[in-house]
Amino acid sequence: MKHAPLRLVPGVIVAVAIAAVPVASTPRGLSKQDAAELQRADPPSNGVWVDSLDLSKAPIRRPRAQRGQTAPPAPLAFILGGATYAHGLPLQSDGDLSIDLGGAATRFVSMIGVDDGPPPQPPAAVAPAPATPPPPPPPGSVVFAAWVDGKKVFESDVMKRGDAPKPVSVDLTGAKTLVLAVADGNDGTAGDNADWAGAAIIAASGRQAQIRVAAPVVEAPPQIAASRSAAPMINYPRITGATPGRPFLFRIPASGDGPLTFTAKGLPDGLTLDAATGIITGALKREGRTEVAVSVKGPKGQVSNAVITIVGGKDALALTPPLGWNSWNVWGGNVTAGHVRAAADAMVSSGLAAQGYTFVNIDDAWEAGWHKGPNGANDVAAGRDGNGEILTNEKFPDMKGLVDYIHAKGLKSRTRGPGRSGASTTSSTTGAAIRSRPTPTVRSRCCRSRTP
Repeated sequence: MKHAPLRLVPGVIVAVAIAAVPVASTPRGLSKQDAAELQRADPPSNGVWVDSLDLSKAPIRRPRAQRGQTAPPAPLAFILGGATYAHGLPLQSDGDLSIDLGGAATRFVSMIGVDDGPPPQPPAAVAPAPATPPPPPPPGSVVFAAWVDGKKVFESDVMKRGDAPKPVSVDLTGAKTLVLAVADGNDGTAGDNADWAGAAIIAASGRQAQIRVAAPVVEAPPQIAASRSAAPMINYPRITGATPGRPFLFRIPASGDGPLTFTAKGLPDGLTLDAATGIITGALKREGRTEVAVSVKGPKGQVSNAVITIVGGKDALALTPPLGWNSWNVWGGNVTAGHVRAAADAMVSSGLAAQGYTFVNIDDAWEAGWHKGPNGANDVAAGRDGNGEILTNEKFPDMKGLVDYIHAKGLKSRTRGPGRSGASTTSSTTGAAIRSRPTPTVRSRCCRSRTP
């Protein structure tokens, strides 16, 4: 189902959204007694807890085992304003859930806020206090919203941890679909543990079984502008640089009806061209600037003697702005190796690689210590082995194989993650710089990241 996007951009867009979309203020349909009712184990009369529906594919926070834990993790606890709720919908930031009401519902009720987090534990009698106390949990900042049959009926102010919980009550009489959403408050998703606490849908008597999670609607991807001509063309950028002695990789950005065949005259020593793919690989043997005459031939014509400039030098990288795809903009912390492979495939099949788009970047959430420390912080120690090698998590069991897959398409990859101090760092990765060795904990050796 399509619904008005919940997007916060400081200043302009927020002001326009308020003016353009009538948004009700926080409903007053819940009394203190009603809020207490939502904390119980049993649902309200004729009610269905939202978390009793099939949430297997929903973008929600899920219980996670601690490092070394073998028993199943404990269920999530929902705590708002010091009160514990037996049920809740823990939507991830920038996630939404569509519920098929089938005309059977009369009202949606919930309390909303950023989860208090686990209560402080008393110190052990014999355990020494840690030398460095764990960092405080991030405050989080989120916006809650609801749509009924495509119309936005509720949107909260930005809420942070410690804010008083707010009641939500939405009329669903005769409605077909309810969409619940949570958006980040424009300061990153750290600590955005949003709770629709006690979230329940009240149905007409005897019709509770009709409430279910709606099947996701598969929308056609947006059309990407095709090449300007069926005849072969060599596009931009036409300059690239590398450090001598390091792995070199450049895909000639050529478009046109295929199959295309490439030739190059005057390649620097150490580099070779794959005539079928237009991918130049190898390693430069010396510094310098070389003008290479490149030609491409296809069924609809030929382009001859276009000049590609190859620069070898210590500081010759990034001679043009790097264009490509970044995992965080789409998947955030949910990214997997499968998502990255699919992005590399799409970069080629869509024609973007032929127009000079080169990078497939893995922006965090791949390392073993990702959000496994106190209060959801990154556990730097868990992210490295005894030799200081970076380790990947279970979503990236073979980082070398993944990066080799990207490179085989003539594309480049960068990873971003915490350094030894926990601060974020960004590095280019090459197949030669990544080693993989599975371990019993489903981690793999990743890389001493290098710049090619």
